[in-house]
Amino acid sequence: MKIEPALMAEHSKKQTLFIAKAILNSKADIKELIQLYTGEDQVLAQRAAWVLSTVASAKPQLILPFLKKIIKHLNKDGLHDAVLRNGVKILETLDLPKNQLGEITDLCFKILADQKQAIATRCYAMTTLCKICSIEPELKTELRLVIEEFLPFASAGFRSRSKRTLLELERL
Repeated sequence: MKIEPALMAEHSKKQTLFIAKAILNSKADIKELIQLYTGEDQVLAQRAAWVLSTVASAKPQLILPFLKKIIKHLNKDGLHDAVLRNGVKILETLDLPKNQLGEITDLCFKILADQKQAIATRCYAMTTLCKICSIEPELKTELRLVIEEFLPFASAGFRSRSKRTLLELERL
């Protein structure tokens, strides 16, 4: 199955699940999906992002060989919200390799502190950082301070995720 024509055929949950299933069943190449996700065509990148996060949720080990490329892509300026949001959502679902924790931590703190980012993207970054704190406990204080800085002015969704994250940080 060629992924690009499938992505352009229709933008729907049904089509996203169809493409993800093809990749999970090895009937489509994940490398092509990664190329489309990190490519210049914004429409293809957005649609590929949704499929990629669906694949990552079902079978995270398929994504790990491409993690370095994904992180590099997420650090680019001017990404469409869907590309960034789904990329950070992928980070939230993975068992993060120790050798990439520094890059991921920097990226997630940058996203969490950027009030121009969508709430969902910032929440995924917060959860990823909490997961990193279980590996690197010295980051707990910094994460707590950043969360508490934005909490008084935050949306309901951000406040809800913040409260859960702060409770989890107390348990660590």
